[in-house]
Amino acid sequence: MKDIEVLIVGENKKQRPANLVCNREQMFPAYHTAKEIQEYGLSGDIKRVSIDDIKNKTDASLVVILDDDTYIPHDFINRVISFNNLFRDAGILCGPVYPTLDSDFSKSYHTYELKFGSSVVSDITKERNSYPSMIGCVISGEAYNRYLYSPTVSTRHKSVDNSFFLDAITREFKIYYSPRLFKARYLEKSDLEITVLSDYYYNLGYQDGLAASAKSQDEKRTELWARFVDSPEMFDNTMPRWLFDSDMKSNGEYAEMLVLAKCKYQIGFYEGMLGKEVI
Repeated sequence: MKDIEVLIVGENKKQRPANLVCNREQMFPAYHTAKEIQEYGLSGDIKRVSIDDIKNKTDASLVVILDDDTYIPHDFINRVISFNNLFRDAGILCGPVYPTLDSDFSKSYHTYELKFGSSVVSDITKERNSYPSMIGCVISGEAYNRYLYSPTVSTRHKSVDNSFFLDAITREFKIYYSPRLFKARYLEKSDLEITVLSDYYYNLGYQDGLAASAKSQDEKRTELWARFVDSPEMFDNTMPRWLFDSDMKSNGEYAEMLVLAKCKYQIGFYEGMLGKEVI
C-alpha cells in the first residue's frame, strides 16, 4: 500500500501565481506536494483528475484532495503525516481556508475557519454544521474505501463535496480540525461573477440538503417548513452576520447578489434533500 495519494481535481485553465503569502507564510500550488513526497521518501503519487474520473477505492493510506486554486504551506504533507500518526482514529483531517481576494461575501465565500481558542487540534465529529469542504481534506484510506467516497452529481451540478459521505464516516471515524492544516484559496475577479458566485451557494445548499436526505418524509416536511416558512432567516444564521456587512444604500449591487445567493442556496437545499428539481 502506498503512503499517500494526492488528487488534484479540475482542469488547469487559468494563470495563477507561482506562490503567494497567507498568514505570513509562503504558500504553494497543489503540485508542490510532489516535492515533499520525494523529500520525505514517501511512496505515493499525484493525479490530476476530473470529477467524473475520481475512483471510490484507493490503495493509499492517506488521500489528499486539492485543486489548482488551493495553495498549501511548504511543509503541508509533513504536517498531514504528523497529525495522522498522532490521531489514528481520524477519518478526516481538515483545517482553515482563507480566500486571497476580499469581497462583500468574504465571511462565507470559500472561507472556512472555526474558533477553538488556542487548541491545536479539535474533534468536530459531532459538529455537523462545522464540516469542511472536501477540497483540502485529508482522508484515511480505510475510511475512503469503507464508505466509498464519490463526488456529488445531480442533474444541475457536479461537486467534489459530499456531506453524505462525511456523515457516514462519523459512524466509525473522527473528523479533526487544526489551524496548522490551513490552506489559501486563490480567487480573482472572475470568481466573483454572479454565475460563479450563485453556483457556489447552490452547492452549499445542496450539501446541507443532502445531509438531511436520510430523514423520514415527515421529518423532511418539518425541515422544509422550518427553513422556508417558519424561520426563513435560518440561512443568515448559517452564514453568521454576513447579511449586515454592507450598507444597501451604498452598495445596491451587493444587495442584489445577496438575494440571488440566498435563493440559490434555498433551491440547492430543497433539491439536495428531496432529490428533485424545483424548477
